[in-house]
Amino acid sequence: MPDAKSVFRKKTIPGFYCKHITPATIFKICCGINRLFIEQCGIHPTHTIDLKMQLDQIIKDAVCLKNFNTLGTRISMSPLGRIPTRPAEQQGDPRYGSVLAVLFESEQKLHVLLIKRREDLRHHPGQISFPGGRLEPNEEPLVCALRETREEIGIQPEALIIAGGLQPAYILASDFLVYPFAAWHNGIPSCTPDPREVDAVFHVPLDLLCKDNARTYEIKDILGTMRKVPGFSFQKHHVWGATAMLLHEIIERLKMAGWQDEHMRTNMGVAGIS
Repeated sequence: MPDAKSVFRKKTIPGFYCKHITPATIFKICCGINRLFIEQCGIHPTHTIDLKMQLDQIIKDAVCLKNFNTLGTRISMSPLGRIPTRPAEQQGDPRYGSVLAVLFESEQKLHVLLIKRREDLRHHPGQISFPGGRLEPNEEPLVCALRETREEIGIQPEALIIAGGLQPAYILASDFLVYPFAAWHNGIPSCTPDPREVDAVFHVPLDLLCKDNARTYEIKDILGTMRKVPGFSFQKHHVWGATAMLLHEIIERLKMAGWQDEHMRTNMGVAGIS
């Protein structure tokens, strides 16, 4: 299985071969194509288009941040108070999977799309998560993330602009090594959840998750031990585990890249990019 960096040097999308091209270069090419399209079609950006383009670029910048403290950020939301590692005595290879954080703008606020898994699923039943699932044989992680997003909630790959991938996250309870990706959706996603896997789809404003009362603790059974674990609360749901760790990382990366939550905008007395 490739490491996180090599994912981008392989043929991850049919017809697109990106050997020797860095994620940053891909982003610049995509941005150039978008600008050319606007010029050729005679589209004059409005405030809304400007905002969406700014958010799109901030998301791309956030994924590619240098010197970001990934380890410390994830530990702060880890149920174990540390980054889990696969036991050396465990036989075979872990399961491999991918998830996709779909970000979009609604009412001039940045949102993230989350799903509630069915209660009768084998792995992580009833939990709030990103769309995603297990890699099929010989499948690349990015292809898996796009396929699972399409199958679970009906968002087509061509409707998404891939910002990039984060470092893989190991889930001790299910022995999964998960490859996380972030994507921008231009407009509010129209979702068709698969009732066999998904109970509900949520459009969650990131401002809401940044409020002090959104960071909560609940008692969970972690490998047979009851622990008080950190997470995010919204609409009577508690987001915890790997999803909370990755969600927290995405929010902190966005802040470093220039996004401001409601509290930051209020304290600074500026409109900011929300």
